[in-house]
Amino acid sequence: MLASETLEAAQAEPVAVSLMSMPKSKGKEFDGFIITEGQYSAPLLNPAWSPSRTQAARRLLRVAIARARYGVMLVRPSNVGPLTG
Repeated sequence: MLASETLEAAQAEPVAVSLMSMPKSKGKEFDGFIITEGQYSAPLLNPAWSPSRTQAARRLLRVAIARARYGVMLVRPSNVGPLTG
């Protein structure tokens, strides 16, 4: 039984993965969406930002989140606080 499951898994069609920035995702749709925030890149949101910059960043996040049909995962560095802004 295990051998047949391994064989079936080996013959499965590969699933395509698209890598793009959040603005490039506008108008597209995916089963799932992973949003990453790097340790050495700008944060997704920052309470120190001006209200207009925060509003623009929130709109961009909403665009990215709305691209997923089934699920969204946020991947963030372990040393950052909660996502606020």
